[in-house]
Amino acid sequence: MQQDVPLKRQGRDRAIDLGRYILANRPILISNNPTYLDAAPKTADLRFVDGSALDVLVTARDLAHQGWCLANHPLYGNFRPHQQPYRSLVMLPHQPDNADNALSREPCTPLGLLEEALVLYQSPVRKSRPEDVPEHMRKDCAVIDVELMRATLESLS
Repeated sequence: MQQDVPLKRQGRDRAIDLGRYILANRPILISNNPTYLDAAPKTADLRFVDGSALDVLVTARDLAHQGWCLANHPLYGNFRPHQQPYRSLVMLPHQPDNADNALSREPCTPLGLLEEALVLYQSPVRKSRPEDVPEHMRKDCAVIDVELMRATLESLS
């Protein structure tokens, strides 16, 4: 289940309300990592997903089909679905080909990689949901997820 976190508006960002998503001219961090609830990045708006890593991938896939661009590899860190309960993805807003801004120059991860990750996460292998992992391991997994996302988030500034 997704939890809408109010998007923090900064500057003169235009926003268009399309159903459940607020589409702004800013990147979106989609994550089920609760660390971001207390320390959301300044370079992206947070879309917190109260669910599994698979739910994060599905949310990202839905945005990709609406024209958003995946900024990082969906299987970063070489963790299998049963090894890491947290997943975070950065989505970039659709930019026209002639756009002249930093986001339009960011490389876009092919949608096929996201679809392949979804297949892997839907395989019959045991899946790891945050609540299935002991508390002390959840904290470690959250730190790993944040560290693996650091370079992608820093590249947005």
